[in-house]
Amino acid sequence: MKGTFIISIDFEIRWGVMDTKSLSNYGENLRGVRQAIPGMLALFEKYDFKVTFATVGMLFYGDKKSLLEHLPVRLPSYQNVGLNPYLDIENIIGEDEASDPYHYGKSLLESIIKTKQHEVGSHTFCHYYCLEKGQTIFEFEQDLAAFQRAATTLGQTPVSLVFPRNQLRYNYLKSLKKFGYTNYRGNEKSWLFKPRIKSEISLWRRSLRFLDAYFNLTGHHLSDEAEIASEFPFNIRSSRFLRPYLAIFPFLEPFKISRIKKSMDLAAETGKLYHLWWHPHNFGTNTQKNLDQLESILIHYSKLKKDYGITNHTMGSYAQHLNETYYEQPINRQGTGTETSSSAA
Repeated sequence: MKGTFIISIDFEIRWGVMDTKSLSNYGENLRGVRQAIPGMLALFEKYDFKVTFATVGMLFYGDKKSLLEHLPVRLPSYQNVGLNPYLDIENIIGEDEASDPYHYGKSLLESIIKTKQHEVGSHTFCHYYCLEKGQTIFEFEQDLAAFQRAATTLGQTPVSLVFPRNQLRYNYLKSLKKFGYTNYRGNEKSWLFKPRIKSEISLWRRSLRFLDAYFNLTGHHLSDEAEIASEFPFNIRSSRFLRPYLAIFPFLEPFKISRIKKSMDLAAETGKLYHLWWHPHNFGTNTQKNLDQLESILIHYSKLKKDYGITNHTMGSYAQHLNETYYEQPINRQGTGTETSSSAA
């Protein structure tokens, strides 16, 4: 069995950081998305590599009027109201993408779709937090419905979902099946990456996650294809978050890239899956340094493809591969059909 390399990119601009970072201290990163995405697309084309852009649904609209007309019927009722992007929506966004580079992304999405190479997946409509207190599964489903409406404006039918802040909630997976999702990105198999709300992630845990990006503390987090195929929707787990270039500690950067490449090597040698992810705004500063590191990773992938035949998939195309390989009858977008694998159950 050949190994697989998947990249997913959480495209959110300010909707993903509005409760944690201000425009004054993070605006440069968010504006830099306008250069980072074209740079990434150019590299992916150069190395014939396809990825999943898990996109916040609000970014599908190019102006305030359209966005306000397509909000969910029921908004999330977080106990922590600071998490709710809808409360100040009239005040925090400009009238359109030309006047506000932080909250609109339609033109960038159009450039992604135009390549006909990449997958546009879901990062929920509003960057919805499934583990936060107060919100309900009904509100989550209203968010998914709003995302579907947004996606159709650009002709997209999403089958892949990435939970914002990796707040995977297992009893919400039935909602994914209901809305036609075939797969999602789960967390690494380690206590260090167990799904938690942001306020429960201690400084100690954050420090260990940081160190793990440079030094192998928790393993390579490769996934076995048959294990993924045994449950539906398919859990296409994360292996590694690609941390942005750290200008204050540049001596650490070779360790980070070496850690990633060693995991890629092992995936290729053992026929396992390696799944790397990041945000465009991580490349928003030190953009060329980050793009250079990405190119180094893609060059390494090309070598492994030649030497071992490692394959590249989007999350959606990998789910389709699993469906065709392990299931006697196709699983449709509502999750029906023969959902017991003849070879993986």
